Formats: sequence, structure tokens, C-alpha cells
Amino acid sequence: MSWRSGRRALKLYVVAESVQGGGRGLLVFRDQQPAHQFISLPNSTTRLGYMPDSRFLMASAEDFFLVGLVDVLEDVVVQRYALPVQIAPIYIAVAPRTEQVYVVNALSPTITRIAARYMQPGAEPSGNEPPPGSPEFVEPVSYTHLTLPTSDLV
Repeated sequence: MSWRSGRRALKLYVVAESVQGGGRGLLVFRDQQPAHQFISLPNSTTRLGYMPDSRFLMASAEDFFLVGLVDVLEDVVVQRYALPVQIAPIYIAVAPRTEQVYVVNALSPTITRIAARYMQPGAEPSGNEPPPGSPEFVEPVSYTHLTLPTSDLV
């Protein structure tokens, strides 16, 4: 959803294939009207994640092992923003209370945890973050390896 002219404009983003052979992208629906725009995305299996209190929608690219951003006010893919994750990101979730973004990576199998403050253009981890142990330190990205008990694989 976005705000426009003092009223709430409802938006729905749907990942779709272009019928004109233009590849994969997002169809943008506004106020229960037919789709009015097609935003091109990398040709990869894509999942979307909503970031509350943000103007960005997260979009994973499964074949490229990254999470990108879509600006929902401008309805464009944010150029020059791509946060690497592990192999085959298939699900994105946000925990607003802890200000963390979680990405489930199917083939690693891992969960990538990203500090939500890095999910905006120009804020990607650069390697120049405050050192661990300092009061300003927030771990930008970490990975947790998942293991399933073999009894669950029946």
C-alpha cells in the first residue's frame, strides 16, 4: 500500500510472466482496477516480502542468490541494490519488533538474518560498520545452518 493525495491507494503486486515475451516481472494493480503497469525483474523465480513502515518491497531472485528492492511509491526496481544471500532464497519474512529480515534459502539449507536497517538503498553492509562489541554495532548479515531430524523426512 502507499499513500497518495491524502488518501490510501491500495496496491497489489503480483509476480507474473509477460505475455509479450518480456520475461518475468511484477504486475501492479491499484484500487481494484486492472493491472496498469509491468515492472521487469531478473528472469528468476521471485518471492516478495513486505517491509512495514517502508517504501520498499523486497524481492528475492532464487537463481541469483540475492534480495533486491522495489520502490512502491515510484513502482520501479531499485537499481544498484542487491543484497547477497545463500543459495535459492525461497521465503522472506520481517520481524518488526526485532527489526530483522529473515530469508529462507532452500538449497543451502540456511536462514539469512539481515538487520532491517540495511534493507534500503545506500545502506547495504559495506564492511565499514562499527566493530562488534561497540554500542553502535548491529550485525548486518548472519547465516544459520538448518538441520532436520531424519524422522521428519518420512
